[in-house]
Amino acid sequence: MPGAGIDNQYSESHCRISSQTTPAVPSWRLIREDLVPNVINIVVDLIQRDYATPADVPAHSRWRHFEAPSIVGGDKVDRIGHLLKDWGYVGTSKSNEQGHHDAVGEVDTEDTEATAGSKRKRARTNSGSDGVAPTRPSSRPSSTPIAPEKQKLPKSLHTEEALEHVRRLLDLFVVSVLLDAGAGSAWKYHPKGTPARHIMSRSEGLAVASYDWFIDGGLSAAPSWTADKHRVDSTKLQSISVGDVKSAFQVSGNNPLVGVRGRCELLNRLGRVLEDKKVYFGKDKLARPGFMLDYMLSHEDTTVTDDNHISVSMNGLWSVVMDGLSGVWPTTRTKLHNVSLGDVWPCVAMGLIAKELRSKNDKVITDYDESADSLVPFHKLSQWLTYSLMEPLSLLNITTRDSHVMTGLPEYRNGGLLLDYGVLELKEESVGEKDEDGIPTYHVHDDVIVEWRALTVAFLDKIGEGVREKLGMSIDELPLVKVLEAGTWKADGTVF
Repeated sequence: MPGAGIDNQYSESHCRISSQTTPAVPSWRLIREDLVPNVINIVVDLIQRDYATPADVPAHSRWRHFEAPSIVGGDKVDRIGHLLKDWGYVGTSKSNEQGHHDAVGEVDTEDTEATAGSKRKRARTNSGSDGVAPTRPSSRPSSTPIAPEKQKLPKSLHTEEALEHVRRLLDLFVVSVLLDAGAGSAWKYHPKGTPARHIMSRSEGLAVASYDWFIDGGLSAAPSWTADKHRVDSTKLQSISVGDVKSAFQVSGNNPLVGVRGRCELLNRLGRVLEDKKVYFGKDKLARPGFMLDYMLSHEDTTVTDDNHISVSMNGLWSVVMDGLSGVWPTTRTKLHNVSLGDVWPCVAMGLIAKELRSKNDKVITDYDESADSLVPFHKLSQWLTYSLMEPLSLLNITTRDSHVMTGLPEYRNGGLLLDYGVLELKEESVGEKDEDGIPTYHVHDDVIVEWRALTVAFLDKIGEGVREKLGMSIDELPLVKVLEAGTWKADGTVF
């Protein structure tokens, strides 16, 4: 909830939903825990199939979507690596460090008549906005960051260019994640500079569309011939129109995108929020998402180790996302003391569980608000954003301690996995109205959906524990964010 640390989110949601001591889960025919080992085995099989060793598993973050092939069966594309190279980044691409495909552009494997030379040429040019490799402008920024003397950064990495490269990635990742709401089944995206038959959709398509928009300079108020076109700033965000969104996402009558106006309004709000929250996002006239880097480096909980690694606290990063960006979200129906709570929903089952747990607690709790008993905090998109921000930060040897307090993501791919393998089954009396295809439909605030998401969070922890046990790994070696990427997000069969 806004203003609460991520550890509070974890304790509020996980501890209560894990309770199996009550018959208070009315919508679901719970709950075949004996089938959880089958899911664990599937995830382990996927890890062993897709990675040389479990240590190679990357984090589940927006970075993976930027690597998605633009054609079914194609190779991964190192778009972020290409961008860093274009900026003159001197380190190693994060994706290459993790053993991923190191292409800097799209190679159409079906064009067998093309020569190796022409393939290499196309690989070099396809990340340009119009099929032409962008020229490399100076990477020297014109913005004013937080004072360097307040930053806790080893001198070997304390160059303005190194900081600016990561700020730019944070700019891109914030906007891309915020735009990662369901696109609808009809929407498709043709990545710029690729053959016409290269088509993407869903989260991966949204990611690449936002990437193309970013490299075209469509999210920056700076002139297109300057290095600062590769940034996101509050001035430009506030001026973005519905037409701009339609153009960036190739929306037409034949290619509808769900929520075009809502996405535009979200970007406009982001621009205002960046200026209102300068403590996180900048100083003077300019405000950018990427200035959260400067905030984190000057945070009181940030430390530098003897081996030049920077350690930031999860609560510090969470405060940027939850307190800094809370104004981005539209007002929700769930409020507490007249504060809109975001992705937090009431659920009858949770209220009953909380009441039972409280009845067994001998301690006297003062200032207790029973109206919060039934509320289940998810903050799925905020957690997805937080996971996604950790990878760009790692380019500066920044690690996030206590990341284990984050939960799994309660969305349809992870939740669908539990349905597909019989761990959860909907009670017949809970089946609501069906659409023309005979599929039950619900609102996001319906108890059946809130219960499903809550159970998903709890079971993802159980799955993560089981996977680590089978592989003989610790939570530091294989945190939940890697289990999500390696298995649960891949293994689903889409249900709703």
